[in-house]
Amino acid sequence: NFDSTATNAVPAGWAQVGEWRGAMQCAPAYSGNNVLHWGANTCGGQYSISRNDDLTSPTISIPAATTRARFSMWHRWNMAGTVRDGLHLRVSINGAAAIEIPSAAFLTGGYTSTRLADNGDGCGTGLPYANLGIWGGQQNTMKNTTIDLDQVCGGGTCAGKTVRFFFTGLSNCTATNDLGWFIDDVQVLTSTSNTCNAPAGVSQVMTVTATNGQ
Repeated sequence: NFDSTATNAVPAGWAQVGEWRGAMQCAPAYSGNNVLHWGANTCGGQYSISRNDDLTSPTISIPAATTRARFSMWHRWNMAGTVRDGLHLRVSINGAAAIEIPSAAFLTGGYTSTRLADNGDGCGTGLPYANLGIWGGQQNTMKNTTIDLDQVCGGGTCAGKTVRFFFTGLSNCTATNDLGWFIDDVQVLTSTSNTCNAPAGVSQVMTVTATNGQ
């Protein structure tokens, strides 16, 4: 939850570039006071133009006995427009190049839009991540995004594999900017049991009959 992280720093194993600012006290957070922030060096400032900045998580090992794996984060954002400035998430499996997360893997809080290829206002074409999902527009309260990692890892499971996440802040060439991205409570959750296959419990039933037989 980044609450023990020093201001403008990231926890051990994380890496940030560009306008990722590390931990900042930008309210509202989901828990505690700190969030990780992409944007200006103040909570109320605006991110710059023509950005493509990655925040990289540590490499996380999924236990071999795992029966299911999930990614979860709480985040909010303020982006100029909905189709050019946006936020994107990728994942690397077993140290390979980062890949896209299929839309079906988002259990909650999926992308809000698709990024256009052109910069707008005569800036030309060739935006990175064109035609891919982004979070854009305005989300002023913390929203949960949950991902079924087993749909991302391939083979139907992440058991025994490693995952690493890339959080990318994107802006185009126009000077219409906004506050950016605020992330809290990032988790990878795993289960080592499959409760759906457990035997059914005994059902207790009581029957009541009225005195008139109804």
